[in-house]
Amino acid sequence: WTWCQISVGSEAAHFSPKDRAVSALKGIFQTIFSRKIIVLLKVLIFDVILQLKLLRDDFRRWIMHICIYFGFILLLLMHALDDHITMNLFYDYAATLNPFLFLRNFFGALVLIGVTIAIYRRTTRKSLKTTTNPSDKYAIVILAVIMISGFVLESSKIISSTVFDEMVFDYSSLEDPEEIAPLKAYWAKDYGVVFSPTPDLTDPDVIEQGRELHEESCVSCHSRPGWAFLAYPISRLLAPVAAGLNAVEADLWLWYLHFVACFIGLAYLPFSKFFHLIVTPVMLMTRAVIDLNEMSPQNRATFRAMELDACIAVPAVLCVQ
Repeated sequence: WTWCQISVGSEAAHFSPKDRAVSALKGIFQTIFSRKIIVLLKVLIFDVILQLKLLRDDFRRWIMHICIYFGFILLLLMHALDDHITMNLFYDYAATLNPFLFLRNFFGALVLIGVTIAIYRRTTRKSLKTTTNPSDKYAIVILAVIMISGFVLESSKIISSTVFDEMVFDYSSLEDPEEIAPLKAYWAKDYGVVFSPTPDLTDPDVIEQGRELHEESCVSCHSRPGWAFLAYPISRLLAPVAAGLNAVEADLWLWYLHFVACFIGLAYLPFSKFFHLIVTPVMLMTRAVIDLNEMSPQNRATFRAMELDACIAVPAVLCVQ
């Protein structure tokens, strides 16, 4: 709607935002229900999703984009929206079960690689250093907070005896502390949970009994935490302070931090250069099917407003020449 209100060029003054919006919708439907839809789909796949145009221009920047884009989108679809998407696609889904446990760390690692490349480019390339503004830094910081808080949250859950107790209460029939003790020993030994006091891990019979209880009640939903190849090493670093983390309910506060950071990032997206996640696909697909000179005056005025936004939100290579 804002694109329909911004006036760029002399033609724009002759049309109301309503006229421009109606003309834009008409043009969209005419394009979708025509042979041009094939061109749109081609651009969507090769230039928007695979970003081959960027690959031809700058391989390092392409790697950065692909890591952030695919990593974050797949985390969004398979992790943040798991109740609505992943659970409906995989009947045996559990966040702590492979391959989902491994994939969550893998997708997160992709984003961290992309963010690292972005920071490196911003701090080493003179052209980027001179054009970097506070909004660029805020966007990278927000993304880093989202990812780091997510991994530390997962790590705190791995070592949390409170989370273990909740799991036993909710999903097993064990109630007597003496019955639970072997399971605690097994999870302390093989799953990295830190209990206070520490269970006896020297008796092989107790460990074997715990393994049998684990196979009866837990194995269907829990793979070995080592598959979380980023979160598990962090959990080993946090193990010495596990009691303190449990005492202050660190996993709950980390969840709030992660959750709020995600919503701050979502709210901030239109005001940062991450807005090119929206602008760039729209511009690439529009340019592929319509010549500026063949547009109606109303759509030309709207398109110029979009180009102005694109020049602000995305690299200059996409701007009007």
